[in-house]
Amino acid sequence: PTPSWVYGQRVDTTPAGKYWVAGESAGWKVYNTAETDKTDIYKLLISGIVARPIAFVSKITSTIPHNSESRMRRVALFASMSHVTNYPHIISFACNHSAPGRLKDTIATLKNSQGFTVSISISELFVENANATAINAPPGFD
Repeated sequence: PTPSWVYGQRVDTTPAGKYWVAGESAGWKVYNTAETDKTDIYKLLISGIVARPIAFVSKITSTIPHNSESRMRRVALFASMSHVTNYPHIISFACNHSAPGRLKDTIATLKNSQGFTVSISISELFVENANATAINAPPGFD
């Protein structure tokens, strides 16, 4: 921030603005997503889109429909989540495929459950426990 900035002041009248204009004149970096490594695009997105709240998604699902004895508990962290609308209250989280043609276990179990919970803010006391849910567990792991 530039505390001395006033409304109508040109960008190039501040030291930071002059630096930005010089970089702009050197040309913009253009990424062809069809030719850029997916990991590099991901790094660009997560460094440019801030703040990225972490969603901690939990659900209980039944391996056998209508059988309370066959319940599995699932929790998963998602860094790609967002508030969509304020009414109706909608949030979203993105879940990639784990392999071509195969859904991640979170999506597969969500399809077989009656609902799920999203914890948007995780207390510092639970950070390590929440992070431990990011393991690559096989389907059916409880």
